[in-house]
Amino acid sequence: MKPEKLLRFMVTVTLGLGLFGCRADLVVQSLTHSPAIPTTKDTTTITAVVKNKGIKAADPSTLAIQVGSDTTPATYPVPALSPGETHTVQKQETLSVAQRYVVTATADYNKEVPELSEKNNQKTDIFRVVEPPK
Repeated sequence: MKPEKLLRFMVTVTLGLGLFGCRADLVVQSLTHSPAIPTTKDTTTITAVVKNKGIKAADPSTLAIQVGSDTTPATYPVPALSPGETHTVQKQETLSVAQRYVVTATADYNKEVPELSEKNNQKTDIFRVVEPPK
């Protein structure tokens, strides 16, 4: 490779890494609910785990959890996270209508953290709430 092409390649790679590669990347690592088959009388616990899978520390951010047809999601503070570090949030609620529920958790809900990708911030959990046995 000619020296000027090599230099151009090195500058491009260095700038690319500086702009995009050295960032935090917040994801919802897992989203679960308990009990496995809740009834309309149970307190359902929704657990979301946020992880920084980037190579730079993430500033404090916000996690949103939306349950069913809620018009406004509940929001929770997430502290600054080092690369590889996680933070767990739990939401407890009695879901009084027997039906199918879609729960969506969104990391960096307010887009406070410059990230490697904004397209991997959500995870969904789908389950059914049933009437209790008589």
